[in-house]
Amino acid sequence: MAAKAAETPAAQALTATDADHSALRARLDDVCRLIGTDREAARIAGVSVTQLHRYVTGASEPRVAPVARLARSAGVRLEWLVWGEEPMRQTGESGALPAVTSPPTPAPANIGLEVVTVKDQAMMPHLWPGQRIYFDPTATYDRPGLYVLGTLDGLAVRDVMRGEGGGAVVRCANATYGPLRMAWEEFTAILKGRVVLMATA
Repeated sequence: MAAKAAETPAAQALTATDADHSALRARLDDVCRLIGTDREAARIAGVSVTQLHRYVTGASEPRVAPVARLARSAGVRLEWLVWGEEPMRQTGESGALPAVTSPPTPAPANIGLEVVTVKDQAMMPHLWPGQRIYFDPTATYDRPGLYVLGTLDGLAVRDVMRGEGGGAVVRCANATYGPLRMAWEEFTAILKGRVVLMATA
């Protein structure tokens, strides 16, 4: 009887010796939220929505290939997603938080939003100079995503998610700037709102 062929690396499960499963599931959930809907995340991962849910809840061991696809689509390092190794994204060493937006102005049509305009390249390629950002100034943090923060120089639009230690991890998309970690109370003190719409200049 022929011996069973070994699984290829892409088909192998991430076993208990590979990662802390509880933290891995939390990071998987964060990455799926960054991508958008469960349906879109499942499509990118190449699995069904049900299977993706099983990965996130721990009902099934996640496979390497789907996890790698999710990491690539969300723009995060596979090492971070699987093992929690910082940085989340491939970044430079600077932890600066430069202002990138103009002062806010009320949005047209009185829809309860405010508008800022991107000034520099800190969030490229996601946001470009001249691009208008609409944000809800009444929103508090409720999920990973883009938020408007107050800085000494004005306002900044940044990618924010909860860190494993309970604080906030604030990131630029531009690799020139590294991640900035801060206490949760410090983050909420400078939070000005959540981005809800991005428009061209």
